[in-house]
Amino acid sequence: MGPSLKSGNAIASVFEKKLIKIKREHGSVSEFIAEKLNHNIPKLFFFMIPILALLIKLCYLKRKDLFFVDHAIFSIHFQSFWFSLFILRLINISPVIDQILKAVLLVTASVYMVLALRAAYGTGVLRAIFYTLFVGVAYALFLGLFFMIDLIAIIYMT
Repeated sequence: MGPSLKSGNAIASVFEKKLIKIKREHGSVSEFIAEKLNHNIPKLFFFMIPILALLIKLCYLKRKDLFFVDHAIFSIHFQSFWFSLFILRLINISPVIDQILKAVLLVTASVYMVLALRAAYGTGVLRAIFYTLFVGVAYALFLGLFFMIDLIAIIYMT
């Protein structure tokens, strides 16, 4: 109950003041934060390219013939495919169709990743599936972490 509790309260107090300031200046806190997050998404995904390359590098550590730049090129290729797929979500006919489309696109991207790993690296099917699962989960964790950092930065820098 010593200093750590007080410093936690101090941090909460700073963020509370920031949220009050955002509400006073912009009206809706959630709309302001959503707008700022949407503005930062392209930058965030650009930053994720080397993270994706690093995750793929971890899968192929034993392959001495592959360099980080090879994985970076693969990452740019895959993220380009990912963005191309998710342009379809801009249609947004209804929430139900959007949810179905999101699931279909996620499965499509996963199958594509398995096929791309097989084509680019000569990986077997089961290993490519395992690598896709590993990279997908780790990528999602990193993306979530960076979204949280972005969210904290948005609130703190306002």
